[in-house]
Amino acid sequence: MIDVMIITVALYLLVTLIAVPFQYRYLEGVLEEQQRLNQSTIEYYDNKEFREQLLHVNAQSGFLFSANLIAYLIFKKRKLL
Repeated sequence: MIDVMIITVALYLLVTLIAVPFQYRYLEGVLEEQQRLNQSTIEYYDNKEFREQLLHVNAQSGFLFSANLIAYLIFKKRKLL
């Protein structure tokens, strides 16, 4: 039983490490689009259609929450936010 838990945790960590660069690029793209449109975060998401807002929510939450958090911290550390 412990072996299964260790394998599960190891796979989750592996997926998280693989997903961090993708989430980082996603954050970078959202920030660039906000700056290009000269909008605050609230304005940016308010001007999106419901479907697009839903895609953003799904990209930023759920199973890959830890990858999103790590990407955000790296992004913040590089002073891009």
